Amino acid sequence: MKLNNICVIGMGYVGLTLAVTLAERGFTVHGIEADEKTFKSLNNGVPHFHEKGIDILLKKHLNSRIFIHKEIPNKKMDVFIICVGTPLDKTTKKPVMKYILHATGEVKDKLSDGSLVVLMSTVPVGATRSIVKPILDQSGKKYGLAFCPERTIEGKALVELRQLPQIIGGLNEESVDRSLDLFRRVTTTTVEVSSIEAAEMIKLIDNSFRDLNFAYANEIALICENLKLDALEVIKAAGTAYPRTNVPVPGFVGGSCLEKDPYILFEVAKNNGYVPHLIKNARVVNEIIPS
Repeated sequence: MKLNNICVIGMGYVGLTLAVTLAERGFTVHGIEADEKTFKSLNNGVPHFHEKGIDILLKKHLNSRIFIHKEIPNKKMDVFIICVGTPLDKTTKKPVMKYILHATGEVKDKLSDGSLVVLMSTVPVGATRSIVKPILDQSGKKYGLAFCPERTIEGKALVELRQLPQIIGGLNEESVDRSLDLFRRVTTTTVEVSSIEAAEMIKLIDNSFRDLNFAYANEIALICENLKLDALEVIKAAGTAYPRTNVPVPGFVGGSCLEKDPYILFEVAKNNGYVPHLIKNARVVNEIIPS
């Protein structure tokens, strides 16, 4: 089955960088953005965040290969890609799933037989199968479902989308094959995993691992401070021509992913019978650094 019309739900950082990349690779992309201000800005060819080259690509493809809508148009879509946010509740530190639920409901109403639905948003392990799939099933349509996590870093997304390996976990073999057909036209390397849940887990361990590394560097800095040692000198010297010690530079750890994903992984582990110590304590260390 051909993959021509792609609907990307959510024109935030993940969705917009993906949309312009897909357009550049020859797809027709329909981007969905509910926020009125952002919707108008994008339709004027002005991105609402800075990313090198994204303004050029948006203007190049706007109204030819990229079309921005407030709602999913009444048009047959070959692929729906959900890129909405899953922020943390500030009190409970648990992911807020209302945007996923809303986006999935909109997709359900516009599904055609044979459509592929791809989730790229960060979710708890099991959410694609237990939350997204039951909503899509209400459509009565035959569809494919996959989780293909976004893994780019801000400032390099347009390059990394075409260079980083794309993880693919599908509901069944057909879902995996169609996802591979899509992303092989985007990036040079795809990595198929055994299940949707494995793909969801990979997204969480990517950012939790980075957070843990930064926490180690920050804790070393705090120890050095108490010992009246220069942490940068110690870390740099320890890693000089010695590949087994690769400690990052200590400092502030922020951004939506590193502040969020470790908490989601912590909740997933706790809800499945194991309370992780390193992941939670790493977040504690990184959060006290500003003070």
